[in-house]
Amino acid sequence: MHIDPRLPLVSGQIRFRITTSNDPAQFENGTDLFIQGEPWKIHAVRIAHFAPLIEQLRGDGYAEYAQTLSSLPLSKEKPARVQCYLEQPFVMDMSFRRHSLFAIVSDKILSSFLVNTFFDSRRSKLATPYTGRIVVCFERSTLPEHARGNFVVLRVLKILDPIALVDPDYDMHVPMPRVGSLLFTTRNRVCSYNLDESRKLSVVLKHLPSIPDIEPDL
Repeated sequence: MHIDPRLPLVSGQIRFRITTSNDPAQFENGTDLFIQGEPWKIHAVRIAHFAPLIEQLRGDGYAEYAQTLSSLPLSKEKPARVQCYLEQPFVMDMSFRRHSLFAIVSDKILSSFLVNTFFDSRRSKLATPYTGRIVVCFERSTLPEHARGNFVVLRVLKILDPIALVDPDYDMHVPMPRVGSLLFTTRNRVCSYNLDESRKLSVVLKHLPSIPDIEPDL
């Protein structure tokens, strides 16, 4: 069971641990199993569907976590990833036009989408110019143009799969992501979201707790 005491309890996950032997004393010296650059995990929304697993967790000393899961509604969808706090890193496939975003807020599961983040909307293109996967996270904007508003931006944390151009002669109308930099969309504009807007994504992000100083493990 992977639970970070600095994060909301519902962010706990079941992970696989790789150790040098079957001696329980070696557990702390082991490492998490990673698949395609991400920790293998079963997160709260999926665990909530399996009552026997919840009971096992309760019996293993995770009664408070099990109780938290019991209050979650059973989602019709079983997302691969769930956001539990605003700055939580997540993976984006640059060849996709739409990225699902599921979030746990109190005892509710909210869903929305990030749309056309990498899409070149010029009539002559109408395509995503890149392939590859990157790790990004939301953060509060400190840009001058957002000084009077409530904005978040996306920052690139890591490149999981090499970024490649679909068209070798592409003119970089949508700039290529760079590790450590903010994410830019078409016409070299910073990818930003106004949390005071009424659109669904803004509402979901606004309700997530902000915990900016956590070192990501993705």
